[in-house]
Amino acid sequence: WGVQDWPIDIANPKPVGPQNTAAWLARLRTALTSECQLVEEAIAVEQGKFARADLLAMYGRSAAASGEFGQSAAAYAMFLSEFGTTHPYAEQIIVRLGRSLAPLDLDSVEVHHTETGAHYRPAWRMAKEASSERLRLAIGAYELLISVTKDRQQADKTLFELGWVHLALDDWTASTAAWDRAADAAKGLPAGADALWHAADNLAWTEQPAAASERLRRLMTEYP
Repeated sequence: WGVQDWPIDIANPKPVGPQNTAAWLARLRTALTSECQLVEEAIAVEQGKFARADLLAMYGRSAAASGEFGQSAAAYAMFLSEFGTTHPYAEQIIVRLGRSLAPLDLDSVEVHHTETGAHYRPAWRMAKEASSERLRLAIGAYELLISVTKDRQQADKTLFELGWVHLALDDWTASTAAWDRAADAAKGLPAGADALWHAADNLAWTEQPAAASERLRRLMTEYP
């Protein structure tokens, strides 16, 4: 993947290309400075017993299992900063980074009509609500994964999760766009049908019946 010219912005991250990825990871570590310090202190006692890459990966998993999602995200950010996106563990590390930054419980989905329109009420794993800043960082992580993975199923799944993160930020347009991307990427597969359905559902909730109908027509035509 080639170097892109666009600037990196935490609020609108596009960590694609080697230079942009390095800049984005540096900003991510800055956003997680205190958590990175905690991780460094915690793994210091194990230095020499395990490879540093293994230590960071194991610490990230342990912290996430304990609901310390900030520390798990920090461990994964440190891993990617130090070992890059070509390391054999990298793709799974990026997946876990995104899920640590946006610990959404997708088994529980609630959407309500309010005076200002439709509102998605996210459920959080272990009741650990993520800030808007962390959710935007999660978007960057997922976009990074989509740009580096060669696993089509992983890319499709990531686009699907990306739609939910945008929705957690109350950005229905970006959420629908992510599911449209997923529908195009997974055309002919069950994941593509699911993505079209969710895009149509978003459009229905936001009172765009013509656009919703177009996705449903695609659904019936492409998945007879």
